[in-house]
Amino acid sequence: MKIQPILKIKKSLIKTIVKDYFSTCLNLIKQTIHPNVETTSIEFSIANYGIQLFFLGKNLTPKLSEAFCHLSSNKKITKSALTIYVVDEEYVQFSLPFTPWYSEMQSNSNDIWISDNKEIKILHQPNKNILMMLDLSFNEAIYWVKSADQIPYYDSSAPLRPILHWWLSANGAQLLHAAAIGVKEKGILLVGKGGSGKSNTAIAALDSELVYVADDYCLLTFEPTPKVHSLFSTGKLFYKDIERYEFLKKLNAVHLEREKKEDKALFFLYPTFKEKLTESLPINAIFIPKVTNQDTVKITPISSSKAYLALAPSTIFQLQGAKQQTHENILKLVNQVPCFSMELSNDAKENNRAISSFLEDYKVN
Repeated sequence: MKIQPILKIKKSLIKTIVKDYFSTCLNLIKQTIHPNVETTSIEFSIANYGIQLFFLGKNLTPKLSEAFCHLSSNKKITKSALTIYVVDEEYVQFSLPFTPWYSEMQSNSNDIWISDNKEIKILHQPNKNILMMLDLSFNEAIYWVKSADQIPYYDSSAPLRPILHWWLSANGAQLLHAAAIGVKEKGILLVGKGGSGKSNTAIAALDSELVYVADDYCLLTFEPTPKVHSLFSTGKLFYKDIERYEFLKKLNAVHLEREKKEDKALFFLYPTFKEKLTESLPINAIFIPKVTNQDTVKITPISSSKAYLALAPSTIFQLQGAKQQTHENILKLVNQVPCFSMELSNDAKENNRAISSFLEDYKVN
């Protein structure tokens, strides 16, 4: 992937420049597709939105598709559909066209956030050799990487997340940095900063009567009432916590051992826990878990403002673009759904029982 020296361009020209650049890249990709080029197409739905992944490069497919394996491909699509072209430059053997970005768009994280206008969304990560682009006027997107080997493991846990965030936000849904579990037809959203216990609480649900929607990221819709939807059939835990969950030995150990010990271990939960995964649940409550040294669980009502502060900052920070809309959607959610703090027990089974009991007693209006 060749990176042109960053140029300063008048803001009035950015919209035209990025749209032309997207079109150039997309035409180049489509011209490459012919019988001699190995491609893979995967289709699925999220909350009745259709998603098609079109891979150019066989090494990309397992890295960026396994997390979607639990999502249905035969559901009737009743909403918009998106096509994402996923390109491995090393495989197609041609370089990304020069990028006309300018330095003022560089963020503190050294990602270069190029465009957040109504039609074109672009996020450039030159340090990772990754470029993501979305054209909302045609519902087409591009994920371009220099080599599949450069994709970090956390991108496999939540693949194509920026593109999905931009597109779903534009179509009335909202990605959240939150976990979600529940029982049939009733669910809770687990929110909070890292170390609060939400991932451990969500993973523990796999060994209980509860069902599992998400660990780290999920999708929120509002019509007719708040509902949470699964995006990725993955879970992550710190290595020091894995031994607490005997049932995780059912999973392929390669996913537990292939990363550095300071990172979280990544689990692909499908198909091992197929019966425990559910694609969506109503949101009947928001829980903010808190790790304690006690044996019992304590669930206490809290204000919507406390729930907002537990959910909004991390979601807005981790999902670039559409910040105002994200703020408004989270504010709307916490004002519609009752919010609670949950002081966790040392015993994961006790936490599962407390959540099950709460939901059994919860009266759906």
